[in-house]
Amino acid sequence: MPLAEHSIREALDGLKAYRAEAQAMPAPFEIAVRDELWRIGTMLIDKNRSYGNSAFDPVRIFSRAHPIDQILVRLDDKLSRFRHAQSWPGDDNIDDIIGYLILLRLAQSGAV
Repeated sequence: MPLAEHSIREALDGLKAYRAEAQAMPAPFEIAVRDELWRIGTMLIDKNRSYGNSAFDPVRIFSRAHPIDQILVRLDDKLSRFRHAQSWPGDDNIDDIIGYLILLRLAQSGAV
C-alpha cells in the first residue's frame, strides 16, 4: 500500500475512533441532569434520615391523614411560600418542591 493511502487510512481509522469515543462520552446536558438528580436525591436521603422517614411513616400525633395527602399539603405550603416570595433562611423552595414531587411519585407508585 502506498504511503499516502496508508496515512489516509490511519487518519480515517483515527477519526472513526474519535467519533466512537465522543459518542460514548456524555454530553454536557446529560452530565448536568445527572449531577442535579444526584444532588436532589442526596438531599432527599439526608432529610429522610434526619426526619426519620416522616413522609411515609409519620408519628400521627395530630394528623391521621394518608401520607399522600400530607405530601400534597406540604406541596401546597411550599407553593404558597414560593408564590408570595417567602422563605426561611437555609430553605430552597424549588429544591423542596422538586423533593416533594419525588416523594409524591414514590408514594403513589407504592415504592415506599
